[in-house]
Amino acid sequence: MLDIRSLRKVYSKKSVDEKIALDNINLQVRKGEFVTVIGSNGSGKSTLFNCITGVEQPDEGQIVLGTADITKLAEHKRAKYIGRVFQDPLRGTAFNMTVEENLSLALARGQIRGLGQGIRKRDITMFRERLSLLDLDLENRLKVKMRLLSGGQRQAITLLMATIVKPELLLLDEHTAALDPSTASKVMKLTASIVNRDQISTIMITHNIKDALEYGTRTLMLSSGNLVLDLKGEDRKRTTVEQLLVKFGYHYC
Repeated sequence: MLDIRSLRKVYSKKSVDEKIALDNINLQVRKGEFVTVIGSNGSGKSTLFNCITGVEQPDEGQIVLGTADITKLAEHKRAKYIGRVFQDPLRGTAFNMTVEENLSLALARGQIRGLGQGIRKRDITMFRERLSLLDLDLENRLKVKMRLLSGGQRQAITLLMATIVKPELLLLDEHTAALDPSTASKVMKLTASIVNRDQISTIMITHNIKDALEYGTRTLMLSSGNLVLDLKGEDRKRTTVEQLLVKFGYHYC
């Protein structure tokens, strides 16, 4: 479970450019819960993710993952427990390394084991099995360098890398925004399949209101650093894209 308590982040404090990015955010994400997050640019979505992963330190508040207080834990130490997929399909991968080398690095997350020990045959077999589930013919491209793959193929592999060792928390940072509609739909379905199968606690930032309501079990909205909407249960099921845009559309102006 993720427990965020009274989180506050201010940029350029005590200057004319002071901006409150997060203002007393309180949020609990249960084990296996899939939460979607919407909000305009500058609403605090990326800052929230950066504070959770340790890229930035909050000015106030506490972040607890499971039973551990990770508020001040170094970013590289949190990476053992948190998987993150970015909008750019090349972020989070070594684009000059092969598919199998990238997957091997992901598999070694949190272990004292590197490529110098070689990629084990049983790992190759597992990589092929996992890649075949993506239905992108990637199981036959293990020796291909990441930079030679399409955006959709790279993003699918990045998603697999983030979940090949089940994380305690998966953060999806607009991970389909750079893809064409058809590929984005395929990656979203793949995302839902992996998250549901492995019951991974997940938070997904998206600007796609349809995806925000169609996927996951709960939808949040951030505006000016504040949590202004928390839709779940029957309220969420009854909410349409049109209703959400009409009721809260001003947050996107």
